[in-house]
Amino acid sequence: MWDYWVVRESEKLAKNSDKARNLAVKGNKTLPQALREAQQKFGHWSDAQLINYRQSHGHCVKSRF
Repeated sequence: MWDYWVVRESEKLAKNSDKARNLAVKGNKTLPQALREAQQKFGHWSDAQLINYRQSHGHCVKSRF
């Protein structure tokens, strides 16, 4: 599934290469670039640490309800 989205993104970028705006999924970074950065930043974390971080940041924040 990952490869599918990487190919789709690269096709989209190639198709729109004449446009001033970068239309990558993650803004100015391609999916492989975003993955490399995430692996460098969080690659040493356990699954539990990742889940806790995910649930305490952004739109996935745990609520008291």
